[in-house]
Amino acid sequence: MNNVLITPTYLKDLNNFQLKLTWQIAGIELQEASKIVFMGYSFPLADFELRHLLATSIRNDAEIHIVLHQNDKPKIHTYKYFPAYRYRTFWGKRNIKFFYDGVEGYINENC
Repeated sequence: MNNVLITPTYLKDLNNFQLKLTWQIAGIELQEASKIVFMGYSFPLADFELRHLLATSIRNDAEIHIVLHQNDKPKIHTYKYFPAYRYRTFWGKRNIKFFYDGVEGYINENC
């Protein structure tokens, strides 16, 4: 087994057998999850394959928690540049909750 880093880009080479298997298993796990937590992930537009995996795998009734840093909290004049905007436009009216106390704050209050 080799180490592989998959970066958020518009085109990923997922032809590697290990990557295909990992991607398939991730899809199955996401389908079974009732709660999904994103921690510190900016949700870049370039991460097309991950966005596709999430859109096709996460249940409609799944609770989605987005854990960001307080500096990521949107301000009205620059809202579209913040991660929260990317999450909100991607998920639409899904059950999303944003947390701006960082990973440590989220864990202390929710785990």
